[in-house]
Amino acid sequence: MDSDEICTPPDILELATEVTHNLLPEKSRNLYEKEYNNFLAWKIEKKTTSFSENVILAYLKDLSDKFKPSSMWAKYSMLKFTLNIYNNIDITKYSKIIAFLKRNSEGHKGKKSLTFTSGQLKMFLKDSPDILYLFEKVALIFGIMGACRRQELYNIQFDEVSNIDDGESW
Repeated sequence: MDSDEICTPPDILELATEVTHNLLPEKSRNLYEKEYNNFLAWKIEKKTTSFSENVILAYLKDLSDKFKPSSMWAKYSMLKFTLNIYNNIDITKYSKIIAFLKRNSEGHKGKKSLTFTSGQLKMFLKDSPDILYLFEKVALIFGIMGACRRQELYNIQFDEVSNIDDGESW
């Protein structure tokens, strides 16, 4: 316990702890906690209690045999955030870790998703039969012209689209 915790009344300390645990991103909280717990389990397996630079570096080295550099950066980021929240440890000062991740990323070419050209999209909209592909065409137009976020596009309901002619907003 540090001096700040000793001088803080228990009810305020409890509230601060609760707020701190809610700092993790809502959508990816499980991923952050899983990565943190994986690290803690690894530490137990290796019989260490330290959060030193060498310990974290060894952990990341073990992971680098199984994961691509882009995943390693994501794991580092999650670990950095959770260690800061739960253990008040700032690993951004650990220069060997950053150097390792950079070295590990050298020469790595990330996968690029295949995308359609504008010509291919126009051809699909023009030439494909509406009887078979009307839903896909509407989704394509909404996705490109509607400036929808992925979740908004996913959540669109058929009756919401059919109400557009009535002048109703959705």
